[in-house]
Amino acid sequence: MLPLTSDARKRFRLPFCPLTDGAESLPVELIDLCAAISGKGQVAYVEAEFFGGDGAQASVIFNGAEKEGPITIDAEAINSALAEIGVQRLNHRDEFAALGLDKHRDTDDWLLK
Repeated sequence: MLPLTSDARKRFRLPFCPLTDGAESLPVELIDLCAAISGKGQVAYVEAEFFGGDGAQASVIFNGAEKEGPITIDAEAINSALAEIGVQRLNHRDEFAALGLDKHRDTDDWLLK
């Protein structure tokens, strides 16, 4: 897992949640990063943005440095992408929780706590 924290986004000039903010395609900077990371297997780029209970989830799968599927924006986008790359929910409520992604509300907190 590579969390795109505020510092990482600034360093690599990556936008914050472009898909849930209305972009119809991933910015080239994110495509390049995901392609580089997925050179040896599947990678899921996921994002979620919520405020006051309203929000959205988005995902894109990369495999072998190529975008493998369409951009998905829906209520199950993250769990669907995680399941596709092999995450198993086991005794957790979903794939998101199985990876511990439900422990913090803000991505920056994943590295600090």
